[in-house]
Parts: sequence; C-alpha cells; structure tokens
Amino acid sequence: MQSLIDILGSIFMGAAVILIVTNLNIQMMNRAKEQVQINGSLYKSVGLSETLQYDLYKIGYKDSSSAKIIEADSSKLKFRADIDNNTSIDSVTYTVSSSPVLTATNEYAVYRQINNSAATLVAYVTECKFIYFDSLGTDISYGSLSSAVHRARIKTLQVNTTTRSETGAGTSSTDYQSTVWNKKFRPKNL
Repeated sequence: MQSLIDILGSIFMGAAVILIVTNLNIQMMNRAKEQVQINGSLYKSVGLSETLQYDLYKIGYKDSSSAKIIEADSSKLKFRADIDNNTSIDSVTYTVSSSPVLTATNEYAVYRQINNSAATLVAYVTECKFIYFDSLGTDISYGSLSSAVHRARIKTLQVNTTTRSETGAGTSSTDYQSTVWNKKFRPKNL
C-alpha cells in the first residue's frame, strides 16, 4: 500500500513539474512573439524617419529662388533642393495617400518622388501629418499655404507619424503594436 501511494505521489509531482515547464515555455513564446511585433513596428518607423531626416533638413539647399517650398498641406509637401549634391536643383514631393491602402489595418501609404521619376513607397503608416510654423513658432494654417507668400513664411516644420506592427499581438488580431515618431525640422536654407 505504501509503495502505491509513493507511485501515485511521484506521478502527481511529475505531472505538476511538466505543467509548470509547459506553462513557462508558452509564456516565453508569447513574449518572444510580442517582441518581434514591437521590433517590426520600430523597423518601419526607423526607415521612414531616416528618409525624412535626410531630405527635410535639405529643404532649399543650393536653391537661390524664393519659392523653396512649392506645395504644403497636412498630407503633402513639395520642395526644392539639391538632394543628391550634383549642383542640379531637384523637386522632392512627399505625399500621403488620401485613403487607406491597407484597408484591413487602416494604413496609409507615404510616397516620395524626386523630379519626374516614379513615386516610390517609403512606408505604410496609420498617421503622417505635416505641420508648419513661422519664425516665431506660430502655426501657419493650411488654408493660407495655397499662397506662395505664406509658404515663404515657413521656417520650421513638424512631422507626426504613427506606424504599427504587421500583425496583431496576443490573442486578439486587432491589438497592434504602434510606434509614434514626432520631429521638428529647422532647415538652415529657409
């Protein structure tokens, strides 16, 4: 009888240890999945931010005209600069799609176009907004930016972006990891 109790106790303890180890393994797999999704969101944000930083600091670079910013609103920015440093002034356009391109995740496309070349996709975002300021740091309304005189007042611009992971996290397919990136640019040539 004593040996039967010992055997049953050993089986119970072995099963408890197996359950603990299995639960630990499941928890580690879930955490690893979440980390991969966070890194995916960060990767998208880094690619977009590096491209924007490279271009936006160069607004007006080697351009002697007064119209360095050609178009400006919340979802489009077109400016002149010698982007590739070849003494030829280029026209650079950033455009955010007007409706979601990836409708399942409600993501918009950000395109970059240089001169008359085909527009290239920079990133998918849930938000990308351009905000403009004058020399005193006062917001310039989007309605007034249709005039070249008001676009010439732009001295600082801010970009607000939000990117999200490719897939949902955890048990819900709608729980996305997001990365918010906000940056003010003060190009020297404005």
